[in-house]
Amino acid sequence: MPTSHDRSAAPSPSAPVERAGRRRDKTAASNLRTEQVWRSLDRASVAVLGHVTGAGQPRTSGVVYKTLNRRLYVAVGPSSWKARQIAADHHVSVTVLGRV
Repeated sequence: MPTSHDRSAAPSPSAPVERAGRRRDKTAASNLRTEQVWRSLDRASVAVLGHVTGAGQPRTSGVVYKTLNRRLYVAVGPSSWKARQIAADHHVSVTVLGRV
């Protein structure tokens, strides 16, 4: 059964976000350097892998990963649905939570 969500309390995309006492505005991402991203990726090891199935259904699941020479290696079972989807369609998204 569909539910209705009250979006009136959601911050606007252009509004500054307050987190842990730090004020961040939308220009913070524009100051982000490639080396900062790779350092942040090196510090974490868990990510969320997302893709769309052949039937058009979205899927996400947790994965462990490792970086090496600015490449991201994801550990999945060789016969798992994740491995099959990646092999069938190389279009995936990866979300890693961390601080830069």
